[in-house]
Amino acid sequence: MIKDQLIPLLVKESEIKYVIKKSSNNYLCISTANLKFLDVSNYVQAGCTYDQFLAAWGVEERKSFFPYEWLDSFEKLSHRTFPLYDDFHSTLKGYNTLEGQRGGLTLGHERYDTLKRMFEEEGWSIRDWLVHYNNAGNSK
Repeated sequence: MIKDQLIPLLVKESEIKYVIKKSSNNYLCISTANLKFLDVSNYVQAGCTYDQFLAAWGVEERKSFFPYEWLDSFEKLSHRTFPLYDDFHSTLKGYNTLEGQRGGLTLGHERYDTLKRMFEEEGWSIRDWLVHYNNAGNSK
């Protein structure tokens, strides 16, 4: 998904040491002097979720929640208003990701309130929140 942007950037910014391709559209590894990019989906059992992957490696932190389908334009990155509860609905999964498949409405609203409170207390834009979301747990 990001290879169209990642590979040209790597070529421009640093020398690629090696590339291991699984197929014409699937890379197992891209390595530079400072980075080794591994597509983890090639190293886990089919159907393994991100939460299952973290649990298998003993990571206590869990994936957070983000309204992927709501973020449909670059302009929304500068919004300073937290998305609505219903914006967390996933047509791919068929349910509101805050509720989870079995979490229910109460848990969904608790998660929403926690995320919204953090967003507002930090004074974030959507871009700031996305950076936090993508970096969460990476310091361990």
